[in-house]
Amino acid sequence: MFKGLFKTHPKAAVALGALLTGAVLFFTFSDDYVKTFKDNLVPELVGVAVDLALIVFVLDIIALKQEKKRSRQLEKRAREYLRFIVVNMLKNDELFEITKSALPSIVDYDANKHDFKFFASERLRSNEVIDALIVALSRENKTVNEHIKKHVETELSSFHCKRPMNPRSDVVNV
Repeated sequence: MFKGLFKTHPKAAVALGALLTGAVLFFTFSDDYVKTFKDNLVPELVGVAVDLALIVFVLDIIALKQEKKRSRQLEKRAREYLRFIVVNMLKNDELFEITKSALPSIVDYDANKHDFKFFASERLRSNEVIDALIVALSRENKTVNEHIKKHVETELSSFHCKRPMNPRSDVVNV
């Protein structure tokens, strides 16, 4: 029954060993079990339970903050990569012309494609540009689509890495 306990659950095995050792010591050196249990062990167990609850509560708060921070970092990185891909697609003249037919107001980015910032305050505008690019890509030939797929496959590992990356928009020109 206990044969593989230490290999599969080492923490539980140590806790069980400590519990058994404590029980043996309690019954060996205690004369009045009930009095010793009520006067000494019950207050100690209550104190340990309160301490443990506080520690778990604090660790839970710390873990929640770390998860929020990680989520924000991933969102920021996703926005950076989306902006990087959109700006590089806008640099392609053929694709830009097709996009212009779907969204005429995109001529705002004709002079400088880097003006597309993908800010939350300009969410509607960003959605319009992305929707127009989707329409343009559905009309576009396969070369641009294949280039985007190849680029995304290459950059996927860096997107998931722990440290933030700053994609350079001058590296790939679609």
